[in-house]
Amino acid sequence: MTEELQQWIQGWFKKGEHDLRAAEIILGSEDPPCDVVCFHAQQCVEKYLKGFLTYHQQTIRRTHDLVSLNAECSQIDPSFNEWEEIFERLTDYAVETRYPDDVVEYSVEEAKEAFEEAARVKNFIINKVELDQ
Repeated sequence: MTEELQQWIQGWFKKGEHDLRAAEIILGSEDPPCDVVCFHAQQCVEKYLKGFLTYHQQTIRRTHDLVSLNAECSQIDPSFNEWEEIFERLTDYAVETRYPDDVVEYSVEEAKEAFEEAARVKNFIINKVELDQ
């Protein structure tokens, strides 16, 4: 693996980690804006999926659709199929949470679940790649 490729992969993972940390910090605040937590959870997963695809030298499309990204990952590693239902739910957070025309209120429980799912996906993907440290 080239150093440049490894830097791209690590870049995706670093940005994903930042989204996860942001979600955690916001979730720990008083009266957290749960839509923002859900958005960052989706963004975290999106970046880890794109990092996995980069690791396998796939072209990265500009999309927030976790289901379609997962379909690409599943072609490489069928164990990604087990995440499809979670990715369907998290994908909605990419758009529903961003624009005021469809204001959706999420509970703290939903936000916590989104955060925990993102953390599990992160660990799942990290265990699928081997990077030099």
